[in-house]
Amino acid sequence: MANSPFLRFFYLGVGFVYTATTLWTTLLLWQTLALTHSALWVAMAAGSAAVPAIIVGITGPEWGFGGKMGTWLIGIGLGFLLVAPWLVHSPWMLLAMGLGEGWLSARVIPKAQAWLMSNVSPVDAPRVSARFEMASRIGMVAGPLVAGSFITVGGALVATLVNAGLFVLAGGVWYGLKTKAPATTPKRSAAWHALLGDGFLMTALGVRAGANLLWPAFTVAIPLLIQNPWHAEALGYGAVRTLWGLSTVLGTWILIPRLFTKLRLAYFLSWGLTGIAFWRIGLTPHLTTALVWVFIGALSSPIVHVALDSHIGTQVDASLQGGVFAIQRLVMGIVNLVGLFFITGVIRRVQPGPGLSDAGIAMGATAIMGLLLWSVVHAFHNQKGQVSEDKRA
Repeated sequence: MANSPFLRFFYLGVGFVYTATTLWTTLLLWQTLALTHSALWVAMAAGSAAVPAIIVGITGPEWGFGGKMGTWLIGIGLGFLLVAPWLVHSPWMLLAMGLGEGWLSARVIPKAQAWLMSNVSPVDAPRVSARFEMASRIGMVAGPLVAGSFITVGGALVATLVNAGLFVLAGGVWYGLKTKAPATTPKRSAAWHALLGDGFLMTALGVRAGANLLWPAFTVAIPLLIQNPWHAEALGYGAVRTLWGLSTVLGTWILIPRLFTKLRLAYFLSWGLTGIAFWRIGLTPHLTTALVWVFIGALSSPIVHVALDSHIGTQVDASLQGGVFAIQRLVMGIVNLVGLFFITGVIRRVQPGPGLSDAGIAMGATAIMGLLLWSVVHAFHNQKGQVSEDKRA
């Protein structure tokens, strides 16, 4: 199954989905800033995806989401097409559409991850997770590039129409994909118990929660830094997001295959490197220097997702995986929402550059503390396991 033609077709759909969603995110944030010139509005726009993620984390990805994933993707694409002429002129409509797109993404992505993990053997989990990550990262490169290019050449309306077409195309690719619900739907508490009983998952999600609490410093600061002091336009903003995605593709291709046996350690080191990059980006007065650090910071970031996804795919029961993936999004949605308004308040007081630098320092410290904590927990479990073996002997 790991090398089947159908699975390669599945990865193609992943690429289209992420191209559409990242194009929309770029368009949403840039157009909101263009209409309002307000960091608070940018934070609200970025937060429009967090609210649906919280709901999905509570209810699970299956609730209110029957039928084929392809049908839902085609539906959201047609929705973009219908409201495009009004969408690009109203920040309120942008927020409303952000909620709708966020609701879809919050369900499609966990279901796709769970489908993938439940259809491959545990031995293949790291490899197929890396391929999923590669396909998603290619989409993350293409989305901002397409957004920046079409906003610059044809305006926000043209970019919205292209975005609609991509969602429809993604739906067409995935239309034949059938996701079977488990014979018996496990209780939501079972997914929580599986998560709370796993030492690595608890530590890793704690670090990720801390890092995502700080991540809005990058989301909010970059559009503001693009305007001043970097003095670039939408194409420059697209370049930052595209280079981030391109670097993650290279990281997935070059680094991850060499780290399959060390993914847990690399998980924490990846967050540390991202923190260093944020610190340096916030200090630089030039876009070119910032782009260098964007590339460095993004290079190892796919490790975070591959390490978590493959761990869930091999250590969590298949019937609970969709729920655990959704809980991840719940936790990240909550901390992102809190972080958006906390960081926005900080940036309004200390300016975008220093705010991003301080967030980077805090992110690096969080990664170090997480690594130390996991090392202690890991050593304790190893010692406990050795004592049990000695008793049996």
